[in-house]
Amino acid sequence: MEFPQHSRQVLEQLNQQRQLGLLCDCTFVVDGIDFKAHKAVLAACSEYFRMLFVDQKDVVHLDISNAAGLGQVLEFMYTAKLSLSPDNVEDVLAVAGFLQMQEIVSACNAL
Repeated sequence: MEFPQHSRQVLEQLNQQRQLGLLCDCTFVVDGIDFKAHKAVLAACSEYFRMLFVDQKDVVHLDISNAAGLGQVLEFMYTAKLSLSPDNVEDVLAVAGFLQMQEIVSACNAL
């Protein structure tokens, strides 16, 4: 017996946890803004994060200085929705390229 809505419900619950800061096991500070997330979700969505977390360092420095782009990419990871516009496409493209998320890079290039 399959439950086709199960994966959507799990992702929704993980997103709610992220928004509340519950059970998050990593935090990124970009432009003074804290972004909390779950390593497993990040690693499942990004080859960059997968390789980063395999090495499991205590302190991680990301060369991302783009809070708007990172916020959009994290939102995509947890919701499968990407809000692209002419105003944010360059920010999102820069972050997605850095994180090796080809699906988002392609969507940005298409816009």
